[in-house]
Amino acid sequence: MNKNLKNQKGITLISLTITVIILTLITGIIIYNARDSIYIRNYTYLENDIQNLRDKISNFYNEYGSIPAKTQVTRISSEIETVFNDIEKQNLGEFYVIDLQVFDGLTLHYGQDYEKVKNSDVVNEYYPDLYIINRVTHNIFLLGGTRAKEGNEIKTYYTDYSAPNNDFVDFRYIDGIKIPDGYYYIGRNDENKIVISTNQTDTIDNTSNTQYVWQPTTETPENVNFAEGQTQLKLEQSAKYNNGYYYNSNTNTVIYLPFEITTLHPGETATAENNQYVDGDKISIIPEGFTVSDVDRGGNYGDSSARTSNREYDSTTNNGDSFSFRPILYL
Repeated sequence: MNKNLKNQKGITLISLTITVIILTLITGIIIYNARDSIYIRNYTYLENDIQNLRDKISNFYNEYGSIPAKTQVTRISSEIETVFNDIEKQNLGEFYVIDLQVFDGLTLHYGQDYEKVKNSDVVNEYYPDLYIINRVTHNIFLLGGTRAKEGNEIKTYYTDYSAPNNDFVDFRYIDGIKIPDGYYYIGRNDENKIVISTNQTDTIDNTSNTQYVWQPTTETPENVNFAEGQTQLKLEQSAKYNNGYYYNSNTNTVIYLPFEITTLHPGETATAENNQYVDGDKISIIPEGFTVSDVDRGGNYGDSSARTSNREYDSTTNNGDSFSFRPILYL
């Protein structure tokens, strides 16, 4: 009897030991798979966020000609630079916080640190849960990244790719300023001015003859070496219309952007906002309050009634040279 009980106890302990071992293995497998699921979820969340932001920013850029990002980020970790392409490494000062509040109905899994910095002009501290964008390439990154698994290796992902994306994007507007056809935005100089070049892979070089710097002013240089079809008058009008122009100080040449000229018509009265009268390539600035009545290109002022009822106004070009273009005005 005792011998049978001993045998039964032995069988019970062995069974218990085997059961514990099996449960341990199962638990380990469950934990392992759960950890894998977390890693997969982390990367999926990041990938979805990046794609969502990319679509929103692309639509915003197409509509407004600029990206929704004004707060500069000055603290970038060395780890995140492993996924920066050549342009991003050359333009580390071009990273900005994505302004999430401009997007309606935006739902993200990451990016909660935005609430801490959204009213800042510059972010000097490190915020890992913050989405940033490079103003040159428009590539988007999560500053602190998220951990995910690739094969048997645990890696930190900062965007939806793990190797530098060296695809070049041809941007036609930077902060609402048009990039001329045949030129590419390559960054900003020490004065934070936009620099363009005929070569998209150029680095900024102040001695280059093919790089032009945006001058955000209506004041234009003198004795410009104009290309065929360019004129001083067109440069001045473009600068006024676009609030600037591109200039190369080494060659004293300019690239000015397309512009539209609003012109007064006979019977219209000049105002502070609308005071130009255009005739061919001549532009006259009409004094505020005067009304255009008639035009005589030869210097004669129409019939006798026009001479007695209209008040003469001699127009000059912007450089002070007189011409016979004389709109007849009256108060």
